Amino acid sequence: MKKLRLFLVLLCVFIMCFGTVYPAFAAGADIKLENHPNSLHVDLMSALMQRQSTRSGFTSQKIPVSDLSTILWAANGINRKNNQRTAPTALGKYFIDIYVAANEGVYKYNPAGNLLKWVSASNIKTNIGTQPDIGTASHVLIFVADLRVLPPVMERAAKLDMANGTAGTIAENVYLTAAALKLGTRLVASIKENNIREALQLNKDEVPLYIMPLGYSK
Repeated sequence: MKKLRLFLVLLCVFIMCFGTVYPAFAAGADIKLENHPNSLHVDLMSALMQRQSTRSGFTSQKIPVSDLSTILWAANGINRKNNQRTAPTALGKYFIDIYVAANEGVYKYNPAGNLLKWVSASNIKTNIGTQPDIGTASHVLIFVADLRVLPPVMERAAKLDMANGTAGTIAENVYLTAAALKLGTRLVASIKENNIREALQLNKDEVPLYIMPLGYSK
């Protein structure tokens, strides 16, 4: 009985120190995310003052699922009725998809279900960007524009302009939330598009735009 009590105490201490324990990343399994907190106890001006692009590299420590959940919701989650999102979007159409690359595989963020949909069991972190430290990050967010959602009468160049602008607003949400959570990140345009296309099985109208490595800064 004493051993069980000691185990429970140590488990509580571990969770308090290191955040929520990750659910099992089983091949083919979706991951239910946690609900976002009502406050991070960091005001906007402080987050803006702390916002920066991580250039020093990332440690091997995983970020807790609670923080990953919060960042994904802040990036482009649902924050009001009619499935409206935290980030503004061109023409009121939600056409930027966020994929999450982890050691255990690749997942697609589903805002409506607040979950990560399983895509692949491959660890692609080291093969989607040209900068070597990307692969050491806890997770890498991949922004993909689904141009099929936009009006077919629009020229492709105009769609891509809208996509880049919209992705930029999502990226800033990630930056500010990462700053509030004391995590490191940066927006990376130097991506290996063909590798991403192959790994995510994208069609010609699904366009990889940027990636954002996410983790603890060295």
